[in-house]
Amino acid sequence: MRRLISTFLALTLIFGLATSAVAQNSLRAAALVNDEIISVLDVILRLRMAIVSSGLEDTPEARDRLTTPVLRALIDERLQLQEAERLDIAVTDEQIDNGLNRLAEQNRMTRSQFLQSLRERGILEEAIRNQLLAQLSWREVVTRRLAPQVEIDSEEIEETVARITADASQPRVRVAEIFIAFDTPSEESEARVTAGRLLDEIQNGAPFQPVAQQFSQSATASVGGDMGWLAVQELPPELVEIVNEMQPGSLAGPIRTIGGYYIVALVDRRAAENVEDRIQLAEFIVPASGEDDLQVATAEAARLAEEVRSCAQANSLAQQYGGAGTTGSQPFDALSAEVRDAVSGLGIGQPSAPLEVESGVAVYTVCLREGGGIDRQAIESDLRAERLELLARRYMRDLRRDSNVEIRL
Repeated sequence: MRRLISTFLALTLIFGLATSAVAQNSLRAAALVNDEIISVLDVILRLRMAIVSSGLEDTPEARDRLTTPVLRALIDERLQLQEAERLDIAVTDEQIDNGLNRLAEQNRMTRSQFLQSLRERGILEEAIRNQLLAQLSWREVVTRRLAPQVEIDSEEIEETVARITADASQPRVRVAEIFIAFDTPSEESEARVTAGRLLDEIQNGAPFQPVAQQFSQSATASVGGDMGWLAVQELPPELVEIVNEMQPGSLAGPIRTIGGYYIVALVDRRAAENVEDRIQLAEFIVPASGEDDLQVATAEAARLAEEVRSCAQANSLAQQYGGAGTTGSQPFDALSAEVRDAVSGLGIGQPSAPLEVESGVAVYTVCLREGGGIDRQAIESDLRAERLELLARRYMRDLRRDSNVEIRL
């Protein structure tokens, strides 16, 4: 209660709230989330932070347009915090402090300078700490509950590599996104209106990146909606034709998809790249002449591979046991399917698992990767992140569906 009173007193200075009637109104419920209150005061604090952080002009019209998306974000955060509590997941003050420190570093300030800057713009530390608490709690929920469910196999990676290679002749685009999700047909109208209001703010001069950070429900929100460089065909199908017709610096939206509405900004275009992927390997082979020899050779090859940390070591083993040693650089697709699978995702100096070949058991060590930058480890990470984001969206949809939310604002 003492913190609530001090927060209200600070707000009287920020917003000029002076009368008892205003005080009572600020403390009433804006929404009930499973019987937990989100107060009008909570909405005022977050609305102020969203407006300042997004670079918007603080006008009554801006507040009216943003109240609904801000309240929806607070409701989602409360559901996330409730789920974290149900799973006995707790975020420490130290973790929140570290989050504040990172924000300060991003703004090239010390933590005290950063907090002072926020206070000068009417943003209380409590508001940003509450937002960090929800973000960190939900990240822990997703990591513990969903990440173990995500498995990416080599076939998926190679399918993605093949698609990237096939798209090599296409120009590349750099796109930024804001995504506003809806779970049911009854929520679609609100999502469309929210996306439209955000688009209006951006068209009226609000910077895209901070608006995305505050309001986008995509995983790219943390980087201001930046999707990076990609071929147009890699975009969601609903965006392909629209982005093809856009010019750098232009906006489009709201664009309806199955699960939400997009606002997209075309940052830039560039010509097609040469993405031929080449690899250099070092091979050593433990010879085997029969089935019994093969088992022994496999065990020996596995033992030797545990000690390999470079192609120089692999070459020494090739001189001792047999094999080609270091080969010339060759297209990755020129390798046999078995060797491609064995070395896919390996870093420089990493040996493969033992692989049966005609003369025995081979181990392949990656000496060099070159070409168009097809990084299989990065592809695997991207696929994992995409799968995790999809699971997280479904998780949130289920939390919303099973919750009891009453909006009173």
